[in-house]
Amino acid sequence: GKSVKELLKDNPNDTKLPVSKLPVASINDDWSNMSFMNFDKKYDPDADIIKMLDSMKNWSYPVMVSEVNVTDNSTSEDVLNKWEIKCEDYKGTKFKLVIDVPRFVEGNFLKLRGNEKVIMIQSTQIPIIKTDLDTCQIIGIGGYNKIMVHRYGNRAGKSIPTADRLLKSINKFRSTSNSGMKITYGDNHIICDKYELPMDYIDIAGVINTIDTKDYTFFFNQDELRLEYQVDDSKGVPIGIKKNTIIKEAKTEVSSSIVYYNEDTMRKYSVNTLTGYIGALLTEENDKFGEYYNSIPLANTEYTFSRANISSTKIPIIIILAYLEGLVPTLKKARINYQFVQNLDRSIRYDTRYDYIRFLDGYLIYEVNYSSSLLLNGLKRHDTENYSIKEINSKPMYLDFLEDYGGTLKADGLENSYDCM
Repeated sequence: GKSVKELLKDNPNDTKLPVSKLPVASINDDWSNMSFMNFDKKYDPDADIIKMLDSMKNWSYPVMVSEVNVTDNSTSEDVLNKWEIKCEDYKGTKFKLVIDVPRFVEGNFLKLRGNEKVIMIQSTQIPIIKTDLDTCQIIGIGGYNKIMVHRYGNRAGKSIPTADRLLKSINKFRSTSNSGMKITYGDNHIICDKYELPMDYIDIAGVINTIDTKDYTFFFNQDELRLEYQVDDSKGVPIGIKKNTIIKEAKTEVSSSIVYYNEDTMRKYSVNTLTGYIGALLTEENDKFGEYYNSIPLANTEYTFSRANISSTKIPIIIILAYLEGLVPTLKKARINYQFVQNLDRSIRYDTRYDYIRFLDGYLIYEVNYSSSLLLNGLKRHDTENYSIKEINSKPMYLDFLEDYGGTLKADGLENSYDCM
C-alpha cells in the first residue's frame, strides 16, 4: 500500500483515464473516446479518505490526526478494512476513531453480508444554481450542506439607493409647474419576470409604466417597448427611446433611437446602476430636475439585501460572512471598493455612487453597485452605531447580532456549515 504522505500528494487531475471505444453506429465521435466509464478503475478511495481526515485540521475547531492504521477485517460474509485513526482536538484531548470501510473486489463490487453490491454512478448537483427569480442554491462539499439564498425586501424604491432617489426626485419635480414630465402608473412585475432585468428596474416597474419627457420616453413595460420598437438585446438592456433623433436603419430613416443600459453608458455617465443612468439622463436634459436629484442626501435606511436560509433560520448573508471571516476580509473577497472615515463629508452624502454604514467612531463608505448593495444592506438593519470600527472583524459583535436569529446555538451551526462548504 501507499504511505499517508503519498496518498496526500495524489492529485486526481493528474490521473489520465483509459479510453474505451464502443461499437455504436453514430456520426458522433464521442462513442469512440469514452473515458468516464473507466473512472472506477482508477479511483483510489483510500486517497479520498486520507484527504478528508487531513481537512479536519482546517476546521473552525481543528482536529489533528497523529496516526492511521489500516488492517484487514474481512469475514466470510464481508470484505472490509478496519481504519484506526488516532486524533487530538484543539483542546489537546486525544481520542481514537475506529471505522469499518468496505473494500472493492473484482473491480467495482462491494461484498457485504454475503452479497455483492455495486455503487451506481450518482449525478452531483451544480455548486451554485439559480432556482427562482430571486433565489439561488449553494451546495457544500459532497452535497452535505444546502443553503438557499434569497433577495429580501420589496418596498417600492427601496431596492437600491439610486432607485429611492429617482422616485423622490420625480415626485418633487412633477409637482412644479411646467415640468413637462408625464408619468403613467402601473404594476409590471409579472411582465418583468419574462426578461433578465436589473433589480432596480424591476423595482420601479412595480409602480410606473412610462416616464415621458421632452427628449425621452422610458418604458418599464418591456412587452410594450418591444411591441412598438425593434430592440437588440446584444446592445444591453433596452429602457426607452430618445426622441427626435434621426438615424438610418435598414435604409429607412426613423425619428427615434433606442436607449440602452450597458457598460459603455456606465462609463460615460460614471454610474453603476440602471436607475443611476436614468437619473443622469434626466439631469442632463433638465437642470431643474438635476437640482432636485442632486439635493437629496443618502438615506441611511435599509434597502433590499440577500439573506440565507441556514440552520432553519433566515440570516443576512453579510452577518454570516462577517462572523465567520470578518468584515474587512469579506469586503476584500467581494472586491468592494470601500474606505473608513471618521467624519462623513457632505460630498459623499449627495453622491449617487456611494453609500455608508455608521459606526460609533466613524463610517464605512462603499461604492454602490448591485453586488455591494445586496451584500451590505443586510448590515444596516442592525445597531452598528453602538460598535467601534475596531470591532468589525471580531466575533463578539456579530454574536450580539445573531441574538436576533437564535443566539450562540446558531453560531455553532454556522461554523459547522462553514466547515462543510
